[in-house]
Amino acid sequence: MQNKVLNTIRVLVCALFFAILATPLNVEASNDNVCVVDDAKLLTDEEISELEDYLDSLNSDINYLAVTSDSSEYGRNADDILYSYYTSIFSGADDGIAFIIDMYDREIVISGYGDIDGRISDADAIDITDNTYTYASKQDYYNCIYNAFYQADAIINKGFILRPMRIIVAFLISLILGYLGTFLFAILERSKEELPDSTAEIIMVGAAIAGSATIYDTKKILKQTSSSGSSHSGGGYHGSSYSGGGFHSSGGGHHSSGGSHHSSGGHHSSGGHKF
Repeated sequence: MQNKVLNTIRVLVCALFFAILATPLNVEASNDNVCVVDDAKLLTDEEISELEDYLDSLNSDINYLAVTSDSSEYGRNADDILYSYYTSIFSGADDGIAFIIDMYDREIVISGYGDIDGRISDADAIDITDNTYTYASKQDYYNCIYNAFYQADAIINKGFILRPMRIIVAFLISLILGYLGTFLFAILERSKEELPDSTAEIIMVGAAIAGSATIYDTKKILKQTSSSGSSHSGGGYHGSSYSGGGFHSSGGGHHSSGGSHHSSGGHHSSGGHKF
C-alpha cells in the first residue's frame, strides 16, 4: 500500500515538473505594447489572437495598435479616428505603429508615431496601404491588417517592399513626357522653317497713261487699283496660321490621404487608401 502511494506521488511530481517545463518563460501578462481593437466586428476571436501573437513577436520597444471601426464619432476622418484610439491607449509621443480599417469611410490608414514618424514616411505609409487595400476590398480583413504591419516592420528594419504604384506612376509620367517632348520638338522644328518669299507675280498691264493697273497673284487677283488718282497701293503677304493641340491627360486613380500631422500629442506620419 505504501509503495502505491509513493508511486502516485512520483507520478504527480513528474507531471508537475513537465508542466512547468512546458510553460513559456517569455509570456507577457497583458502584452502592454500590443493592442487589437475590433469595434467593427470584422475579425474572429482566433484571428484576433493570431494578430496579437504576431505583433507581440515584433520589436518590444514599439507600440502596435490594430483598429477596426464603423463610426465617425472619434474624428473627422480615418486618420483622426486612428489618432484618437492610439492616444487613448498610448502616448502620442511614444514610438508606435497604428493601423485602422475604417468601415464608415471605407478607408485604411497606417500611421507612425514618435521616432517611427522618421522611419516610416508618408510616402511609405501610402505604399503600404496601396499594397494592402485589395484585401479589405475582398473582405479579407485579417490579411489586410497582418500584411500592413508586416510591411511596416520590413521598412523600419531597412527591408524591401514592393511599390507597384510608384512604378505605374513613373511609367505614366515618362509616357506623358515622351509625348510632350515629341510635340515640343515638332513645334521647334516647324518654327525653324523659313517662310517663302511671296510668289505673287505682278504683271503690269498697259501703261500708266492707260489709266489703270492690275496686280495678279498666281492663283487669284490680289487687288485692283485705279491710277486715275495719285494714290499708291501695295500688296502684302498673307500666310496661313498654324494651330496646334496639346496632349490632354485625364486620369482617375485611387484616393489616398497622406501628410504629416501636428496634433496635441505630437507629430506623426500617415497614409491611406480607399477601398
